[in-house]
Amino acid sequence: MYLSLAAIRFLLSLPSALAVGLLLLPRLIGEDGARFKPAVATLALIRALLGFVLLYATARSIFPADRPVAFDTVWEFAVNTTVGNAWIATQLIAFLFVGLAVARLFIVSEALDRVTLWVGVVVIAVVSVTGHAVDDGLPRWTQASFL
Repeated sequence: MYLSLAAIRFLLSLPSALAVGLLLLPRLIGEDGARFKPAVATLALIRALLGFVLLYATARSIFPADRPVAFDTVWEFAVNTTVGNAWIATQLIAFLFVGLAVARLFIVSEALDRVTLWVGVVVIAVVSVTGHAVDDGLPRWTQASFL
């Protein structure tokens, strides 16, 4: 069974959206939100790890069924295509989100909370936008204009 690109974007956005919601909820209800910190870190990590699984699913849906999808093939796909480059950039942002969410477990800082919230929003936005804008057939300036 192959996932459609819309399903892949949904699966990538869901953990991030839940994490951002848990970051935003304490601000809306006026509490400190310490009880949500482990859940936010867990959801951020799930999103980052899910990115690797869904890269394989994307590659599997693009490559012909008779061609095996080995690590070398996926690496070549990630490094040499616009879709792969967008995936690498998105994963870097996702791991930044993980790092910030884990740092929140040990550091109490309003500034760190705000930065983590905004990086989470960027993760959601990048996943949504790259699904529509990234295509090797589009000129670079067109892809950048979507962002």
